[in-house]
Amino acid sequence: MKLREARIQKFLSMAKLAQKAKVSVATIRDTEAGRHRPSLTTCGKLAAALGMAPEFIEECREMMERLLARGRKVVRRVTGK
Repeated sequence: MKLREARIQKFLSMAKLAQKAKVSVATIRDTEAGRHRPSLTTCGKLAAALGMAPEFIEECREMMERLLARGRKVVRRVTGK
């Protein structure tokens, strides 16, 4: 589920979600618009504020998949597998 969909489903404005998650309104706005990729920390804050796991927020799931892919490349480089 997209961040915007989750926020609207919980009846939260951008300002209220930002306040609950302790992030800026610009972070919410830019993430929803696709101009910002949230960090792992920000994903945790957003997920907690929305009462859901980070992997259920599409923008966070994408970030976690990128981190996992990067980790697999490092493991292959180190182990040769």
